[in-house]
Amino acid sequence: MDGSANHMDQSTPAENLFDSSTLHYDLRVEQPFFCFSGEGTTSVPVTLSVGKGAPLALYGDDPEPVKIGAKLYVNTGLPEEPVRGALVGEYRAESDAFSAQKGRHYTRNMLVTVPADTPGELILDIDLVKEGRFWGADQGHRPLRLVVTQRRVAIRPAQPDPLDMTEALMRLHDARAREARYEAVIFSLLNQLDKRDS
Repeated sequence: MDGSANHMDQSTPAENLFDSSTLHYDLRVEQPFFCFSGEGTTSVPVTLSVGKGAPLALYGDDPEPVKIGAKLYVNTGLPEEPVRGALVGEYRAESDAFSAQKGRHYTRNMLVTVPADTPGELILDIDLVKEGRFWGADQGHRPLRLVVTQRRVAIRPAQPDPLDMTEALMRLHDARAREARYEAVIFSLLNQLDKRDS
């Protein structure tokens, strides 16, 4: 066997640690959707849990630490069928050093800044990142994908889930927003009638 070819096929210890067959982790946000303004900075609370491969050291003094990060892309598709376009920016959750133990949940805030000249339809992929080396997605993991519009963020499950309530919650949110607008209009009309009668 060619020794040089064998050397090229070898993975580094860090890559072996992050291989999807060796390390299992899950990333979630606290709410099924939340509002983004068209521009500005929003705090996104991200919760990490680690299964197989725990404990996992994050942040700390390692020159190439593992962190919770995200990439923001332009969405060249539809909100229902997102397609990653140009990269807008990268972000990291803020945290002191910690060791993620199996089955425990760790929530950290990540500040996401949307520039003023950014298109209104975006994709935010949240994942673990080995600084200066690779992202979890490079090792076979599936990032948590948030589809960002000018007004809200919706989590799109990787696979169809009959128990997923995202769409129902979004419809409820929209219905409540419409009700609030109607109530405001009715209240305004009643005030006008009261003033006219007096």
